[in-house]
Amino acid sequence: MKKPFTHTLLFLLPVLMLSLPAANAQDKPKGKEWAVPEKEAAKKSEIKFDANAVAAGKDLWAQNCKSCHGTKGLGDGSKAAKIDISCGDFSSKETQDISDGSLFWKITDGRKPMPSFSSKLTDAERWQLVAYIRTLKKAGSTSATTNKNTKDNSTPEKNNTAAKKDTTATGPEYLELKNEIDLLRKDMKALNSKVDSLKEEWQKK
Repeated sequence: MKKPFTHTLLFLLPVLMLSLPAANAQDKPKGKEWAVPEKEAAKKSEIKFDANAVAAGKDLWAQNCKSCHGTKGLGDGSKAAKIDISCGDFSSKETQDISDGSLFWKITDGRKPMPSFSSKLTDAERWQLVAYIRTLKKAGSTSATTNKNTKDNSTPEKNNTAAKKDTTATGPEYLELKNEIDLLRKDMKALNSKVDSLKEEWQKK
């Protein structure tokens, strides 16, 4: 009766190990500060951020960005585990507060390990990516940059209130996720120990 159980554990271990990179995506250190020239940061989009632009940007994201940054921009793509630094969280307020021009410039210029897309994508396609990135923000969050770029009529006080609410809402979520990751690591350690014991037991038979 022990053989099926052992085989099940040996099968599940690789599956669980593959799930770790996604859980630990934000545990890696951030890269060095990526300063954007003031002129580039102030640049405005050449296209309208409408449904068509977002749809086109989504396709471009799947082709060029998803493998590192993940489907939802959480930095948990299939290649993220091989990169020494965090691939970032595009849903975070920190990223969403970056100006459209800054995002466009970073996509255009690139920085190792991220390549430059200046020759691979047209200006319009890079703006479409920016349009799609704006849809990755956490539900309920308000980007100060998006408000400025779209000339929102909201008062600064309302925008500040929204930002404070967003910070309050994401704090507990981050701690909860961190706790889950810690528990997962402990479970994996215990599982590894159990598998080793079962291997030894199996070899003795």
